[in-house]
Amino acid sequence: MLHCRRLAKHFAAAAACTLGSPASSEIIHWSDANLVVPANIDGLYINVQSRAVGSFGSSVAGWDINPYSATALSWFNGFGAGMMRYPGATSGSAANLPLGTQVGPAASYGSGTVVVGTQPGNWQLNSPNYFGFRFVGADGQTRYGWGRFDIGAALNGPDRVIVELAYENIPGTPILVGDASCATWFRDVDGDGLGSSSDGTLVSCSQPIGYVATDGDNCASVANPDQADLNGNLIGDACEYARGDLNLDGVVSASDIPLLLAEWGSSTPGLADLNLDGTVTAQDLTILLTNWGSTP
Repeated sequence: MLHCRRLAKHFAAAAACTLGSPASSEIIHWSDANLVVPANIDGLYINVQSRAVGSFGSSVAGWDINPYSATALSWFNGFGAGMMRYPGATSGSAANLPLGTQVGPAASYGSGTVVVGTQPGNWQLNSPNYFGFRFVGADGQTRYGWGRFDIGAALNGPDRVIVELAYENIPGTPILVGDASCATWFRDVDGDGLGSSSDGTLVSCSQPIGYVATDGDNCASVANPDQADLNGNLIGDACEYARGDLNLDGVVSASDIPLLLAEWGSSTPGLADLNLDGTVTAQDLTILLTNWGSTP
């Protein structure tokens, strides 16, 4: 992660989204940044494009933003960069911006210590705060971005985390605070149309192969599109029981055959629909016999 070169194209290729309205845009979203800002005078140096971070500026070539300070929360910025002030303000440091605020060429930018309070643009403790920034990319052109900064009970406390960062990769194009534009997709290992965040996620505007929009598969290793869970313990029956263990006694045996036959031809079967095709047939009986004697 501590590469010293600015690899803009790498992240543009990995996470960029090309949108068509109203003007073309390409938002790069670092959704899982989770960068803890240490309470010391050096703080955290961040190169937004390469995602390199470090505790000293020399360790992050071309760094763009630097939240720091052992007593408060201040921002310092690389050449040509700056933290967005509250709309209409022309002095001060980074503002806590409402979602939907436009970060672009018309805004005012600077550096310094943030202000905690109740006025518009003031930062809030024990809360997420959204900030805007501009930076000079690897190609020497200015880009605009936003970030989410979670703070605990004190500006100089241990709970100071940049949770996510996003920027508009097309030079000079504004971005709205909170706009990531791309959806989060969940890996669907068993191909049943339901994904699981524990198996992996991707952020993309188009659906990646092997990923779906719905999270929460209760049996991610075996296809179970109806999410059957007869005992209501949030573990899918397809994973909890051996396929064919219709009486749920822990083993596939002769006592399961009458239960399968009782559902024969049913259009609303329960566990007996072992191949999940919507009806109980000879194919399901074959699966039961194949699993004879097996346990979960």
